[in-house]
Amino acid sequence: MANIKSAKKRILVTETKAARNKAIKSGVKTAIKKVEAAVAANDKAAAEAALKKPSADQASANKYLNAIIKRAIPSASDVTATEALVLKERRKELVMEGHRFHDIMRLGITVTRKGGYHFLNNTDLISPSYQDYRTILAIPQSEIDVNPNIKQNEGYF
Repeated sequence: MANIKSAKKRILVTETKAARNKAIKSGVKTAIKKVEAAVAANDKAAAEAALKKPSADQASANKYLNAIIKRAIPSASDVTATEALVLKERRKELVMEGHRFHDIMRLGITVTRKGGYHFLNNTDLISPSYQDYRTILAIPQSEIDVNPNIKQNEGYF
C-alpha cells in the first residue's frame, strides 16, 4: 500500500489508464471481428466501411476538433468533424514536422506539387503515387544479412 501522496496518485493514474486501454482493446477486437466477418462473406464494401469506421462517436470527434480549432481561433464557430477537416487540422498542427507525406501515402491520397523541379533520375515526381516503390523504404542490408528469409523491397537492390 502506498503511503506517499505521489505514489497514491500514480496508482490512480495507472488504474484509470488500464481501464481506458481495456476499453480501447475491446473496441479494436470488435472492429477486427467485423472486418474478418465481412471478408469471410466476400463483402468488399462492408469490409472497407468497417476499416474506415471511426472508433469514437461523432460527438467526441466534434468536441476534440472544435477544441483544437478554438485554441487557435477563439471566435471560430463549431464545426462537424469530417475526415477531411480532421486531416486539414492535422496538417496545420503538424506543419514542418514531416507527417504530411506519410499521411498522404498511408491514406492513398493523390498529391500534385506546384512549381519547382521535382525530378529524380529523370522521373517526374510532380504527382507521386502511394504505389511508387520509393514510398516504402529499403530494408537495411545488416537486417538482411542477419535474417536470410527477409527479401528486399521491390525497386531496391
